[in-house]
Amino acid sequence: MTKQEYIQSLKKEVEQFHPFLRDRLFAAMQKEAAIDSYDYTHGNNEQGADFIVMTRNSVTKREYAVAVIVKSGSITNSLDVIERQISQSTTDRKNQNGEEFSVRSFWVITNNTISKNARDYINKKFDNLNIEFWDYQEVVRLSDLYMGDDWLEPHHSTNTFLQTKRQYFVDMMSRNSLAQNLGEFSLRQTVVERKAEYNSNQQKNDPPKKVNVLECAKRRKMILLEGGFGSGKTRMLHQIGLDLCDQKNDEHPLIPIYLTYQDLCTKYRLDADEVVLNEIEKSVQDELQDDGQYLFLIDGVDEANFPDREKAEKLFKFYQKIESKNVNAVLATRNITPLFQKEERLKSDCRVLEIRPLSTTEIIRYILNVCKRENLSNRVFSDLSSNDLLKDIAKIPITAILLAQILKNDVKDLPSTLPELFQKFVELSLGRWDVEKGLLAQKQYEALDAIATDIAIYMFDNSLTQIGEDEAKGFFVKYVNERNTGLVVELLYRHLVDNSGIVTVYDGCFSFKHRAILEFLYARRKALEKTLPINKQMLTLNWQNVYYFYYGCLKDCPDEIKAFKDLECSNTFEKMMKLFFAPNFLLAAYNTPYNVISETLSSAINESGHIYLEMKKDADCPFLRFSEMNFLWFFQMLMRNLYSYNFFRDAIEKYLVDLDSNKITEPDAYTLFFISMIRVTLKIDKPTDFLFDMQNKLPAQIKLGLFHEVKSEKDLSEKAATYIKKMTNKLKRDGFADKRFLNNLYKEPLTIKAKKKV
Repeated sequence: MTKQEYIQSLKKEVEQFHPFLRDRLFAAMQKEAAIDSYDYTHGNNEQGADFIVMTRNSVTKREYAVAVIVKSGSITNSLDVIERQISQSTTDRKNQNGEEFSVRSFWVITNNTISKNARDYINKKFDNLNIEFWDYQEVVRLSDLYMGDDWLEPHHSTNTFLQTKRQYFVDMMSRNSLAQNLGEFSLRQTVVERKAEYNSNQQKNDPPKKVNVLECAKRRKMILLEGGFGSGKTRMLHQIGLDLCDQKNDEHPLIPIYLTYQDLCTKYRLDADEVVLNEIEKSVQDELQDDGQYLFLIDGVDEANFPDREKAEKLFKFYQKIESKNVNAVLATRNITPLFQKEERLKSDCRVLEIRPLSTTEIIRYILNVCKRENLSNRVFSDLSSNDLLKDIAKIPITAILLAQILKNDVKDLPSTLPELFQKFVELSLGRWDVEKGLLAQKQYEALDAIATDIAIYMFDNSLTQIGEDEAKGFFVKYVNERNTGLVVELLYRHLVDNSGIVTVYDGCFSFKHRAILEFLYARRKALEKTLPINKQMLTLNWQNVYYFYYGCLKDCPDEIKAFKDLECSNTFEKMMKLFFAPNFLLAAYNTPYNVISETLSSAINESGHIYLEMKKDADCPFLRFSEMNFLWFFQMLMRNLYSYNFFRDAIEKYLVDLDSNKITEPDAYTLFFISMIRVTLKIDKPTDFLFDMQNKLPAQIKLGLFHEVKSEKDLSEKAATYIKKMTNKLKRDGFADKRFLNNLYKEPLTIKAKKKV
């Protein structure tokens, strides 16, 4: 079939020709920046046009609207329908921001011919309008121009499907962005595969290598992409999908499929074939047959509605199911690898990648760029530089985006913590400042705040990521009907959906743009009521953020912090989660009397040595694939990342002062090693010197760990220099028992030792 024959074969205007223009030609034109955007307006409310295209004058660069009228078949006589559509299209319209615009340019497009008489008649009838005509030859020419000469071959159905999915990913990235009118977040974050390294050859460790997630996903059967909340995991998955839709198809195109982990486990029962069957059009499957290669982009592993251990079990089963299939997978999650048991070993074609935090400089640069675009005052930089927020706050994209939104609205007092940042952002989004400006009534703001919170609680309690639009409206109806406030349901609903920027409606479904917004609203209500129990549910991935925001909303909560400190753990895993979650909870509750913070921190850190030794000996521990020295490196890195905050500095120093150095046990020795590494990160003067004074009480593993860490530091203290010299000589003389001893420490996986003990 020739290109001409193909275009002319699209005889069904709505079912065939519209999708070709929408999903392929216009999408390609937008990708090549020939047009800015396009909306498919065909339907009951189309006002004459099948599409509205936004483009720019080539000279002035000013944007203007083009109404597109599409017909199938030759256009000769019987021009009444086209005349009516052009006339209707000239009526004023509103864009997504509610601004009015008019249309004076038109494209009349057909998949066949347009007679000269028809062109002349239409131009004469509407001589005040700019009208262009595209017949099948022009459609073919423009398709060649923007889609390449081979746009019909070799994978026609696949190419069409990918263009459709491309628009889906573009829409999802735009729809779920919290950066209203601030432009896209300009930084693609760094992803690394961090390898545990204390090298037996005593060379300096190489820095973590940056990884291109898509290229890695093409080679590996499975990738776990780990990052905390607000680190951009979902956006990264959408970007990977978009990049795949833009790929130049070879003989084996890689087809992206985005879905949630909840759907993978419940709707599809971990069956990859079922996913492909339901998510990929049959024409694409038929076209690709055995050559089809699919990349599953699986979101929200940690958010799925079943216990944490079950999440790991199902993930391992899924890995086994796709091992021999033409399916690779990228799964986005908060850290889940601690949940795997000893028998759940992901093989060499699986990689665990980590999204690295942004630097303070990157966050400030983004905010300053936004402020420059918004013509904000020069106070921004000084306010940010003098505020403690950027010293102890998570360096993640959501921090930069919310700060920029707040500064854009010239909020007087900057927040001090991430929960306070969310509080101010939610108030801003729901109209708190509009009340002060006289643009919104107080009762409207209070209603929006209460209704949004009611929806958040309902969704979280029922583990829902979205609800039907009618179901969402029901919350507005209930609130208004139960109160004599004179508020109008539809006006309230439209304000939340159209103006707040925190929710989105798509395909009849209502959802929050970011799960963290939902979690914050849930926690804030519970904090007001003080109804969130301090129990073991707070040690799970699903509840971690809620309790973080809960403490952040309470701020001054000594009883709740003490309750967390006294929480009894029944196994090593619970102890580990308590150790890992403690710093965030304490940072959030920063206004609690510091003696309570200090006691809780000391209790947590004091347990770190015990927990490390328990994990090292636990045959079910997932990290036992490491050698002992690499496990030590891994654990100290976790402690540094979690506890190296200036807010904790005084508490850590007090712990060392109160310590009785004459009663150092093996767990104490490991705890002190972790503290010394935290002090290094905090840039405390002579951070490890206190350990050199008690080196005779330290296990060989800690002595070696100190050797690796200290020798890479600059400006060594006198004690540190002496220690390095002594250790270097000792290693040269094989002073640590024998070579087999060191080989076991550096190279033998802990699994072997655990089996020997069993």
